[in-house]
Formats: sequence, structure tokens, C-alpha cells
Amino acid sequence: RVQPPPPPLLWWRVRRACPCRWITPAGKSGACKESPNSFAEAEVVLGSLRATTFEGCRSLCADDRGCVAFEFAGFERHWGLFSRCKIYRGVAPTRVVPASGFRCFVKSWDG
Repeated sequence: RVQPPPPPLLWWRVRRACPCRWITPAGKSGACKESPNSFAEAEVVLGSLRATTFEGCRSLCADDRGCVAFEFAGFERHWGLFSRCKIYRGVAPTRVVPASGFRCFVKSWDG
């Protein structure tokens, strides 16, 4: 019986997690706020179980070399738990707006 060949090594599976720190813009908590003239690109992550927790959302950003920041929202509503993971690429948010249950973190590569 012939065995199928092993799957190829994919760069995103062998790359280590980033050696980064996570900083809150202006040292405050809340939702990320882009500057009006920035070229930031934000993507809400759908279809990933990792995106349903704060730690998972942070690891999605850490594993993505293009990610400059992430925002995680998690709170309970009358219909159940709500969570959202938003990944930023391009320009990192520099401000936050007060929003209950939201947390914004910018990736710092200086260790």
C-alpha cells in the first residue's frame, strides 16, 4: 500500500510567535480609534475559533506579521455572550474611545 506524501511545510506553521509587547494607545482602555486621515485597514475576524477569546485574538495578531494592532470586545447580552476580534494592518490606532468590554492593543516589536 502506497502512503501519500507528507504535507508541505507551510511558513505560517513553522514561524515562531512574535517577540513583541502589547501597548494600549495613550495608556487607556477602550475601543481602537483610527486617525481620520490614516491608511489603517481593519478586519473583523470571522470563522476562527481563536477569535472568540482575548488570548486567541492576540495570538492571531502575533502570528500575522502584517498585523499592527488588535481590538477585542467581549461581554454578555441578554441573548448570550458576544465577542469580536478586529485585526489592524497598515497604520496602528493611536487613540481609544471609552467603550465597555472593548480592549485595544498595539504591537511593539522592541521586545
